[in-house]
Amino acid sequence: MGGVIAFDLAATQPSLVKSLLISNTGPEFKTSLLEAMVFYWEREFCLSHFGIDVLSKVLASRLFPEISQKKLREEFIENWVKNDSEAYRKSFLGLTQWELKRKYLDVLCPVCMVGTLEDYTTLQEKKRFMFKLRNASLHIIQNSRHITPLDQPEMFNQLMLQFLKENHS
Repeated sequence: MGGVIAFDLAATQPSLVKSLLISNTGPEFKTSLLEAMVFYWEREFCLSHFGIDVLSKVLASRLFPEISQKKLREEFIENWVKNDSEAYRKSFLGLTQWELKRKYLDVLCPVCMVGTLEDYTTLQEKKRFMFKLRNASLHIIQNSRHITPLDQPEMFNQLMLQFLKENHS
């Protein structure tokens, strides 16, 4: 949820933000009502009937499906089960209802959007936001899902360092 919070801060308090590096998100969580309901209720069902430990395993298998990612899956599960179920439920529901509306057009700072082809938000959504922002670029990282800094750390870090060098030297 860091990306949506960062966009909100950049739009509402621009003097506090010099640049944004956003990974696999946009300034709105826009899906059809049906998609949003399925997205939420799938997790809600799993959480209510099986608990945070099973939900962590389901998410880990989706985020890190490759055999070579076994260690990432295990680390994700180990950390994810520490979440408070009710806090997660409320924050996730908040995310599905969140939108910055058109305030994101007020973001003036440089924005580096990192995306993947296998994320919750589509490449088309990311491109739509990138073209509407005044100073944004979009970079696609292959063989990644939603948590690019974990499953493609070298590529992500290289991109981040280049962006910081170009915008903060």
